Amino acid sequence: PDDPNDIYVVGDFTSFNSGAVTATGIIRLNSDGSVDANTTFNTAAVTGFDAPPFRVESATDGVHIYVAGAFTDFDGHTSEHLIKLNNTGNIPAGWDLPGVGFDGNINEIEVADDGTQHIYLGGSFNNIGGVANGKIVKATAT
Repeated sequence: PDDPNDIYVVGDFTSFNSGAVTATGIIRLNSDGSVDANTTFNTAAVTGFDAPPFRVESATDGVHIYVAGAFTDFDGHTSEHLIKLNNTGNIPAGWDLPGVGFDGNINEIEVADDGTQHIYLGGSFNNIGGVANGKIVKATAT
């Protein structure tokens, strides 16, 4: 997000550039295709996702991204199918999405650009935090 031309790639992988860079499920590239050396999830020190992420979307603040997918853990932090990361690849202090507890994958994510901090999520989930849901939800991410 710092540079609007940066590229985030998510998926079912553990390395990038023929194994030259450890990247478990996510990597941030500069606009020229080189690996962003300032992002922690581009290092071997980060364990990454325990299952594939499917989608990444930039927050409207230009500093954060939301990642959604099949995972329930990112770098040792429980995160049921959704996580917010800052531009260095860390979970921001105070990240919370009330009621999170998706019982299935999140396949789509869209961030509202109206200043409301709303995110729209769609996937194969039926319940969120034990509340029945119809596979699509609008949430306020803080």
